Amino acid sequence: MSRSGEQDLVWTPELEVSLFHSMHGYKPVGLNKHFNMICIQFRLSRATGRQISTHQIWEHLRTMYDIETLDENECLPFSNDEKDFTLPDDYAKVKPGMQSPRQPLSPKDEGPSGTPHENVRKRLRASSNGSSPSSPTVHTNKRRRT
Repeated sequence: MSRSGEQDLVWTPELEVSLFHSMHGYKPVGLNKHFNMICIQFRLSRATGRQISTHQIWEHLRTMYDIETLDENECLPFSNDEKDFTLPDDYAKVKPGMQSPRQPLSPKDEGPSGTPHENVRKRLRASSNGSSPSSPTVHTNKRRRT
């Protein structure tokens, strides 16, 4: 069952042992199975010196284990219960000076192209004088000790 461009891989006992060592700490089931598989593939390729695709690893694991059943039985690290959600009543009140998301933007906040807040962005850029907030302020009138 090789995909186009992949060579048929013969799983020797040594290669399987390398696979199991590569899987240490990375389960190919559960919420992060695809991220864990990338780690397994990287470790296996590094250990064997061969490029082995994740597809080849998945196919081999499916011959040894019932991956789908293991994936279904994997516990989630959080509750996955569905609940009806409503915001508390105090979130419906808008603070003074804040604009309600349901109100349209005022015309002064729209730029010439009609994009919201374009003038606000221009004003912010002009007031920052090209320096980012994380860049240190350089003072030229510093006194030096002699």
